[in-house]
Amino acid sequence: MLKVELPSVEAIKKYVLCGLGISMLPRFIIKDELENNQLEELDLIGEYHSLGIYSAIHKDKWVSRNLEVFLSLLADKVEPI
Repeated sequence: MLKVELPSVEAIKKYVLCGLGISMLPRFIIKDELENNQLEELDLIGEYHSLGIYSAIHKDKWVSRNLEVFLSLLADKVEPI
């Protein structure tokens, strides 16, 4: 299976729109394309796909309150590696 790494969600969407592959993208990113029948949603019954979420924070950099809350929410919901 050929895998391609692209630099942004928009680049991935354009790649798929050109018929060059398939991808798992957030629905809000492709909402218009789904409504205009430019993209087709595939049902992945029986298959499990997970989405990795990673964070890296520089130990000497200031962290905003918003980022602290977000990271706290992540830590409460996911298992660390």
